[in-house]
Amino acid sequence: MKPRLAMAAAVGLCASCGPEGFDRGLERDAAQEVAPVDDAGPCAPAFPGDLLYVFDTGVAVFAGLAPPLSALPPNGSWFAYAETGGSAGLGDSSTEWSAGEGHACPGAVALTANFTVYGAAERVMALVNFNANWAEPKAYARLHAWIKVAIPSTGTLDHLDGILLATNTNNYMAFQGAAVAASTFADGEWHEIVRDLVPGPTYVPASINQVGVQVIGKGVPPVSSSAPVATTVYVDDLWLELAPP
Repeated sequence: MKPRLAMAAAVGLCASCGPEGFDRGLERDAAQEVAPVDDAGPCAPAFPGDLLYVFDTGVAVFAGLAPPLSALPPNGSWFAYAETGGSAGLGDSSTEWSAGEGHACPGAVALTANFTVYGAAERVMALVNFNANWAEPKAYARLHAWIKVAIPSTGTLDHLDGILLATNTNNYMAFQGAAVAASTFADGEWHEIVRDLVPGPTYVPASINQVGVQVIGKGVPPVSSSAPVATTVYVDDLWLELAPP
Protein backbone atom coordinates (compact mmCIF):
# COMPACT_ATOMS: atom_id res chain seq x y z
CA MET A 1 0.00 0.00 0.00
CA LYS A 2 1.07 3.55 -0.71
CA PRO A 3 1.20 6.09 2.13
CA ARG A 4 -1.68 8.50 2.10
CA LEU A 5 -1.10 11.80 0.35
CA ALA A 6 -0.93 15.02 2.29
CA MET A 7 -3.67 17.18 0.83
CA ALA A 8 -3.30 20.76 -0.31
CA ALA A 9 -5.50 23.38 1.25
CA ALA A 10 -9.12 22.82 0.31
CA VAL A 11 -10.24 24.91 -2.62
CA GLY A 12 -13.41 25.19 -4.65
CA LEU A 13 -12.63 24.11 -8.23
CA CYS A 14 -16.07 23.67 -9.75
CA ALA A 15 -15.76 26.90 -11.72
CA SER A 16 -18.38 26.02 -14.30
CA CYS A 17 -20.95 24.96 -11.76
CA GLY A 18 -21.71 28.49 -10.59
CA PRO A 19 -23.15 29.23 -7.17
CA GLU A 20 -25.72 26.47 -7.55
CA GLY A 21 -23.27 23.56 -7.52
CA PHE A 22 -23.17 20.57 -9.88
CA ASP A 23 -26.82 20.83 -10.88
CA ARG A 24 -29.96 22.07 -9.29
CA GLY A 25 -32.07 19.65 -11.28
CA LEU A 26 -31.34 17.15 -8.56
CA GLU A 27 -33.81 18.94 -6.31
CA ARG A 28 -36.44 16.69 -7.85
CA ASP A 29 -34.94 13.84 -5.83
CA ALA A 30 -36.74 13.43 -2.54
CA ALA A 31 -34.51 14.33 0.36
CA GLN A 32 -33.66 11.25 2.32
CA GLU A 33 -30.88 10.39 4.66
CA VAL A 34 -28.64 7.62 3.40
CA ALA A 35 -26.09 5.77 5.48
CA PRO A 36 -22.65 5.02 4.03
CA VAL A 37 -22.97 2.34 1.36
CA ASP A 38 -21.05 -0.92 1.36
CA ASP A 39 -21.56 -3.35 -1.52
CA ALA A 40 -18.64 -5.50 -0.42
CA GLY A 41 -18.65 -9.14 -1.37
CA PRO A 42 -16.60 -11.98 0.16
CA CYS A 43 -13.40 -9.89 0.04
CA ALA A 44 -14.54 -7.11 2.38
CA PRO A 45 -11.80 -4.56 3.02
CA ALA A 46 -11.38 -3.31 6.58
CA PHE A 47 -10.58 0.30 7.40
CA PRO A 48 -10.47 2.15 10.74
CA GLY A 49 -13.67 4.04 10.04
CA ASP A 50 -16.95 3.75 8.14
CA LEU A 51 -16.88 2.35 4.61
CA LEU A 52 -18.65 4.61 2.16
CA TYR A 53 -18.19 2.80 -1.17
CA VAL A 54 -16.32 -0.28 -2.30
CA PHE A 55 -16.89 -1.88 -5.67
CA ASP A 56 -16.43 -5.64 -5.32
CA THR A 57 -19.64 -5.91 -7.33
CA GLY A 58 -20.87 -3.53 -10.01
CA VAL A 59 -24.26 -2.74 -8.50
CA ALA A 60 -23.31 0.87 -7.62
CA VAL A 61 -21.93 1.83 -11.05
CA PHE A 62 -23.86 3.29 -13.99
CA ALA A 63 -22.41 1.85 -17.22
CA GLY A 64 -22.49 4.24 -20.15
CA LEU A 65 -21.82 7.74 -21.47
CA ALA A 66 -22.20 10.81 -19.28
CA PRO A 67 -25.99 11.15 -19.02
CA PRO A 68 -27.89 14.41 -19.54
CA LEU A 69 -29.22 16.07 -16.42
CA SER A 70 -32.74 15.06 -17.46
CA ALA A 71 -31.84 11.35 -17.32
CA LEU A 72 -29.55 10.85 -14.34
CA PRO A 73 -29.30 7.37 -12.84
CA PRO A 74 -30.94 6.73 -9.45
CA ASN A 75 -29.32 8.13 -6.34
CA GLY A 76 -26.53 5.85 -5.18
CA SER A 77 -25.18 5.09 -8.67
CA TRP A 78 -21.80 6.45 -9.79
CA PHE A 79 -21.85 8.13 -13.20
CA ALA A 80 -19.75 10.43 -15.39
CA TYR A 81 -20.34 14.17 -15.30
CA ALA A 82 -18.79 16.05 -18.21
CA GLU A 83 -18.10 19.53 -16.92
CA THR A 84 -17.71 22.53 -19.20
CA GLY A 85 -15.08 22.55 -21.90
CA GLY A 86 -14.77 23.57 -25.50
CA SER A 87 -14.98 20.06 -26.88
CA ALA A 88 -18.18 18.30 -27.84
CA GLY A 89 -16.29 15.04 -27.36
CA LEU A 90 -16.15 15.60 -23.62
CA GLY A 91 -19.72 14.31 -23.47
CA ASP A 92 -18.40 10.94 -24.64
CA SER A 93 -16.81 10.44 -21.23
CA SER A 94 -18.22 7.38 -19.48
CA THR A 95 -18.23 5.16 -16.42
CA GLU A 96 -18.27 1.40 -16.12
CA TRP A 97 -17.46 -1.25 -13.56
CA SER A 98 -14.01 -2.80 -13.76
CA ALA A 99 -13.85 -6.37 -12.47
CA GLY A 100 -10.08 -6.58 -12.96
CA GLU A 101 -8.93 -3.42 -11.21
CA GLY A 102 -9.30 -2.71 -7.52
CA HIS A 103 -7.36 -1.51 -4.51
CA ALA A 104 -7.96 -3.87 -1.58
CA CYS A 105 -10.12 -6.28 -3.58
CA PRO A 106 -10.95 -6.69 -7.29
CA GLY A 107 -13.59 -4.23 -8.52
CA ALA A 108 -13.53 -0.46 -9.09
CA VAL A 109 -15.30 2.39 -10.84
CA ALA A 110 -13.62 3.07 -14.18
CA LEU A 111 -14.06 6.67 -15.37
CA THR A 112 -12.90 7.34 -18.93
CA ALA A 113 -12.45 11.09 -19.43
CA ASN A 114 -12.51 11.90 -23.13
CA PHE A 115 -10.11 14.83 -23.28
CA THR A 116 -9.62 16.20 -26.81
CA VAL A 117 -8.44 19.83 -26.65
CA TYR A 118 -6.31 22.20 -24.63
CA GLY A 119 -7.33 25.70 -23.65
CA ALA A 120 -10.84 24.78 -22.56
CA ALA A 121 -10.33 23.91 -18.89
CA GLU A 122 -11.90 20.50 -19.46
CA ARG A 123 -12.92 18.58 -16.37
CA VAL A 124 -14.74 15.27 -15.97
CA MET A 125 -16.04 13.72 -12.75
CA ALA A 126 -17.09 10.33 -11.53
CA LEU A 127 -19.68 11.20 -8.92
CA VAL A 128 -22.57 9.82 -6.91
CA ASN A 129 -25.69 11.56 -5.61
CA PHE A 130 -27.06 10.72 -2.19
CA ASN A 131 -28.23 12.51 0.92
CA ALA A 132 -26.59 12.04 4.30
CA ASN A 133 -25.72 13.73 7.56
CA TRP A 134 -22.00 13.57 8.37
CA ALA A 135 -22.36 15.68 11.51
CA GLU A 136 -24.52 13.32 13.60
CA PRO A 137 -25.03 10.77 15.01
CA LYS A 138 -21.43 10.34 13.86
CA ALA A 139 -19.09 13.18 12.95
CA TYR A 140 -16.37 12.63 10.38
CA ALA A 141 -12.96 14.31 10.15
CA ARG A 142 -11.65 13.07 6.80
CA LEU A 143 -12.76 11.48 3.55
CA HIS A 144 -10.45 8.86 2.03
CA ALA A 145 -10.38 7.42 -1.50
CA TRP A 146 -7.97 5.30 -3.50
CA ILE A 147 -7.23 6.38 -7.08
CA LYS A 148 -5.28 4.86 -9.96
CA VAL A 149 -4.71 6.34 -13.43
CA ALA A 150 -4.15 4.03 -16.39
CA ILE A 151 -1.20 5.35 -18.37
CA PRO A 152 -2.54 6.20 -21.86
CA SER A 153 -0.98 5.42 -25.23
CA THR A 154 1.18 8.56 -25.07
CA GLY A 155 3.03 7.03 -22.11
CA THR A 156 2.62 10.20 -20.05
CA LEU A 157 0.09 12.12 -17.99
CA ASP A 158 1.39 15.49 -19.22
CA HIS A 159 -2.07 16.34 -20.58
CA LEU A 160 -3.55 16.27 -17.07
CA ASP A 161 -3.33 18.95 -14.42
CA GLY A 162 -4.59 17.06 -11.39
CA ILE A 163 -7.17 14.91 -9.66
CA LEU A 164 -9.61 16.20 -7.09
CA LEU A 165 -11.54 14.44 -4.33
CA ALA A 166 -14.62 16.55 -3.62
CA THR A 167 -17.93 16.87 -1.84
CA ASN A 168 -20.98 18.93 -2.69
CA THR A 169 -23.16 19.92 0.27
CA ASN A 170 -25.84 22.33 1.47
CA ASN A 171 -28.37 21.49 -1.26
CA TYR A 172 -25.67 21.39 -3.98
CA MET A 173 -24.52 24.92 -3.20
CA ALA A 174 -21.23 24.24 -1.34
CA PHE A 175 -18.52 22.50 -3.37
CA GLN A 176 -15.18 21.76 -1.75
CA GLY A 177 -12.17 19.73 -2.74
CA ALA A 178 -8.40 19.63 -2.89
CA ALA A 179 -6.29 18.73 -5.90
CA VAL A 180 -3.36 16.35 -6.18
CA ALA A 181 -0.93 16.80 -9.08
CA ALA A 182 -1.34 14.34 -11.93
CA SER A 183 2.37 13.51 -11.75
CA THR A 184 1.67 11.66 -8.48
CA PHE A 185 -0.15 9.00 -10.48
CA ALA A 186 2.44 8.67 -13.26
CA ASP A 187 3.68 5.36 -11.84
CA GLY A 188 0.36 3.67 -12.70
CA GLU A 189 -0.15 2.55 -9.10
CA TRP A 190 -2.90 3.12 -6.51
CA HIS A 191 -2.58 6.21 -4.33
CA GLU A 192 -4.76 7.35 -1.46
CA ILE A 193 -6.23 10.84 -1.42
CA VAL A 194 -7.28 12.17 1.97
CA ARG A 195 -9.29 15.34 2.39
CA ASP A 196 -10.00 17.08 5.67
CA LEU A 197 -13.70 17.69 6.30
CA VAL A 198 -13.69 21.10 7.92
CA PRO A 199 -17.14 22.66 8.39
CA GLY A 200 -17.53 26.08 6.82
CA PRO A 201 -19.17 27.93 3.92
CA THR A 202 -17.99 25.35 1.36
CA TYR A 203 -18.61 22.23 3.46
CA VAL A 204 -21.83 21.73 5.44
CA PRO A 205 -21.64 18.26 7.05
CA ALA A 206 -25.32 18.09 8.00
CA SER A 207 -26.29 18.21 4.32
CA ILE A 208 -24.16 15.90 2.15
CA ASN A 209 -25.41 15.62 -1.43
CA GLN A 210 -22.56 14.36 -3.61
CA VAL A 211 -19.10 12.83 -3.53
CA GLY A 212 -16.92 12.80 -6.62
CA VAL A 213 -13.49 12.39 -8.15
CA GLN A 214 -12.69 15.05 -10.73
CA VAL A 215 -10.06 14.68 -13.46
CA ILE A 216 -8.71 18.05 -14.60
CA GLY A 217 -7.16 18.52 -18.05
CA LYS A 218 -4.48 21.11 -18.70
CA GLY A 219 -5.54 24.45 -20.10
CA VAL A 220 -2.35 24.90 -22.16
CA PRO A 221 -0.23 22.33 -24.03
CA PRO A 222 2.65 20.87 -21.98
CA VAL A 223 6.30 21.22 -22.94
CA SER A 224 6.22 17.64 -24.23
CA SER A 225 3.44 18.63 -26.68
CA SER A 226 1.58 15.43 -25.83
CA ALA A 227 -1.90 15.49 -27.32
CA PRO A 228 -4.85 15.32 -24.91
CA VAL A 229 -6.17 11.78 -24.97
CA ALA A 230 -8.96 9.77 -23.39
CA THR A 231 -7.77 8.73 -19.93
CA THR A 232 -9.16 6.09 -17.58
CA VAL A 233 -9.14 6.70 -13.84
CA TYR A 234 -10.07 3.99 -11.33
CA VAL A 235 -11.78 4.80 -8.03
CA ASP A 236 -12.11 2.42 -5.08
CA ASP A 237 -12.36 2.08 -1.31
CA LEU A 238 -13.93 5.33 -0.14
CA TRP A 239 -14.22 5.53 3.62
CA LEU A 240 -14.83 8.07 6.37
CA GLU A 241 -12.51 8.71 9.28
CA LEU A 242 -14.32 9.44 12.52
CA ALA A 243 -13.73 12.74 14.26
CA PRO A 244 -12.22 12.57 17.75
CA PRO A 245 -14.82 12.37 20.53
